[in-house]
Amino acid sequence: MIAALMFGTAVFSQSFKLVKGESKVVVQGTSTVHDWESNMEHFSLSFNVADKTMNNVSFRGSVKSIKSGKKSMDSNTYEAMKADQHSHITFTGSGFKINDGKITGTGKLTIAGVTKSIPINLNLESWNAGTYNITGKVALKMSTFGIDPPTAVFGTIKTGDDLTIVFNFVVKS
Repeated sequence: MIAALMFGTAVFSQSFKLVKGESKVVVQGTSTVHDWESNMEHFSLSFNVADKTMNNVSFRGSVKSIKSGKKSMDSNTYEAMKADQHSHITFTGSGFKINDGKITGTGKLTIAGVTKSIPINLNLESWNAGTYNITGKVALKMSTFGIDPPTAVFGTIKTGDDLTIVFNFVVKS
């Protein structure tokens, strides 16, 4: 009976990892010529869930895996993001609340060596036993992270400061 009282209130924690090949991260922006988007090809995500709270969230994405389909644009992106010195974008945090298909909280996003707290408001959908779909988007400004928006053709083409990171993470326990 004592064991039941001690362990009966224990919180069960479940670990989740990304299902590679089914998840997607897209960076969207604008320029003086047209809107653009680039796909991040290499990234990882893991976290634990206990008592409707997401903890130990760890996202890591390779800057040089961000691909637009245009080599010169990719080179400008890597240079602007200081990819040789800061090869990864990371997001970490704990204490994200899960309620009614939503995940909310604040975490730490690091881009180009600069870390900022950012709020998140994500959608959570269960579509198979133990498999979940987390979708959302985060709007930010490059200048907030010390990034000068890239230019091309001697400065005649300018990238806008605003970015939107759109993602669809498929995770499994």
